[in-house]
Amino acid sequence: MLKALLRSMSYSSSLSFTHPHALSIPTFQVINEDGLPNSSSSQYLSSVNKDLLIRMYKTMIEVQEFDTLYYDLQRQGLISFYMQNSGEEGLQVATAAALDLNDWIFPQYRELGVFFWRGFDIQQASHQLFSNAKDLGQGKQMPVHYGSKDLNIMTVRSPLATQIPQAAGLGYGLRLKNQSSIAVCYFGDGAASEGDTHAAMNIASTTKSQTLFVCRNNKYAISTNMKDQYGSDGIAVRGVAYGIHSIRVDGNDVIATYIATQEAKKLILAGPQPVLMECMTYRRGHHSTSDDASRYRNKEELEHYQKNNNPIIRLEKFLKHMGWLDFDPVEIQKETRDRIIKAKDVAKNEKLPKWEVMFDGVYNELTPELKKQKGELKKFLEIYGDKYEINKHS
Repeated sequence: MLKALLRSMSYSSSLSFTHPHALSIPTFQVINEDGLPNSSSSQYLSSVNKDLLIRMYKTMIEVQEFDTLYYDLQRQGLISFYMQNSGEEGLQVATAAALDLNDWIFPQYRELGVFFWRGFDIQQASHQLFSNAKDLGQGKQMPVHYGSKDLNIMTVRSPLATQIPQAAGLGYGLRLKNQSSIAVCYFGDGAASEGDTHAAMNIASTTKSQTLFVCRNNKYAISTNMKDQYGSDGIAVRGVAYGIHSIRVDGNDVIATYIATQEAKKLILAGPQPVLMECMTYRRGHHSTSDDASRYRNKEELEHYQKNNNPIIRLEKFLKHMGWLDFDPVEIQKETRDRIIKAKDVAKNEKLPKWEVMFDGVYNELTPELKKQKGELKKFLEIYGDKYEINKHS
């Protein structure tokens, strides 16, 4: 083994260091910011059709209108927290469209388009944000921490990057079982600096895990600009360092992202082996409702990505170019917003979960300590229950 390893090495009698940017990965793009196909991209257009792109467009509108309403509701105090997806709708929807339902999704916290595409509808999302009795998590998670066992989407979690090694592990399990599905993990350029990310990629590389790592490079890790986040040529080159096939994609080009995801899955299953896909995009909104992005970026930058490099506007221009825009975008927005408002009203008026459920779902059987706490809380509520909204529980 050692002799074979030594024979595979190449030696040089000339002293030299590898330049930090010796490897520069280009960004795959099919349609430009004007929504027009690039001169050398016509070969890829046969991979998409009118119905697929219109569904993508309408799903992105759902994400946009949902974001707008619930951001405002948080500001009004009706929900406690929210995270917008504005600017990143394209890569969310396009990657989801290229996957199958038996592929496992490990989201971070900005993948609402993935949820909507898979069938986690606006009503379910609304129930989760209001933490009511119909929320699949029964009010145990903070807002935007969606999850669906039926749709093979792991629950969003707050600690940064913890989903990444989990995706590597599941991908390894899929390979061991000879499954034709993959694990897909989403994370941002900020999470890419977490130790978990590096460990996960190394694990996936050495175990030939059937995992697709999707980095949403949206230019900012909360308030940290990417130039202060890393000195390398983005995130994709890190995959090469770990022996992983890597690609950089224009994340605001839904066609390019859709095709790249399809090809990445084929490559993963053919190996089997992991793939890293860096999607170049932009977070137009605040990091969350706890953030003020105007403190660390200027208005001109924001306007550029709103008007010139917006995935929704770009796809709309392409549909018009192809003669496929046979609907009124304004009417689609209005109809979508009306549906979201109705779902919000239903969720807002739904009863809250019973207080007892807070003790369920962690252990198969309650520990002695939890049984004691549950009994103490029950006695407390018998005395002071009128001080709480017990009458609003189911």
